[in-house]
Amino acid sequence: MAWNKYYIFVKSPKLRDTKEILTKLNLGQYKPIKEVPLHYSNKPETLFAGFYNDSFLIVHPDLAFHLKK
Repeated sequence: MAWNKYYIFVKSPKLRDTKEILTKLNLGQYKPIKEVPLHYSNKPETLFAGFYNDSFLIVHPDLAFHLKK
């Protein structure tokens, strides 16, 4: 069994408000429910977003495939 993880890390973002960042990424329809440990994003069926150290982290089942370099 293999795990395919599609984490998006944004190092030192200028914005520090999760809701504002999600809105600017056109992900404002997602509403925070609760804070969870990172391992809860193991098999994401929804969006996980938040700060880890000085980076903004996004975990989503297919969002990484829709971003351009």
